[in-house]
Amino acid sequence: MDYQRLYARTPDVAIRPTILVVDDQIDLRDAIAVLLEVEGYDVVDAENGRDALKYLQTHAGNVAAIVLDLAMPVMDGWQFLAERRKDPAVSDIPTIVVTGVSDAKRRQRELGDVTVFGKPFHFDELIRELRRALEEGKHTKATVLEF
Repeated sequence: MDYQRLYARTPDVAIRPTILVVDDQIDLRDAIAVLLEVEGYDVVDAENGRDALKYLQTHAGNVAAIVLDLAMPVMDGWQFLAERRKDPAVSDIPTIVVTGVSDAKRRQRELGDVTVFGKPFHFDELIRELRRALEEGKHTKATVLEF
């Protein structure tokens, strides 16, 4: 088969943005991944902040946005966000926090330039915020969304 010709004929194929989902709860991580894929995104996942940072070291340019939990073993979301701020290659990736941590709303300023959803959350709202974040490229103001 002539693969060069095949690829030359499909220049209009849309590239699907890749979303990194970071959560230690495998069921929730998988559910978010499936729903994002249905919405037209490619998904990679990590079970903690350390694994997410390791992935970003070699794939930062491929990740369009991050969906992040705060309460995780090994490296939690707070530590991940602090480390992310130190690396210019990943510090501007739009990030949406989805968490059950009750003081996340109170500690919003510490989170930086992210949007926070409390668990449980409405998936439609997450998709709407994700689309907005991807269109803007980066949030200009951190916001808290309560459901």
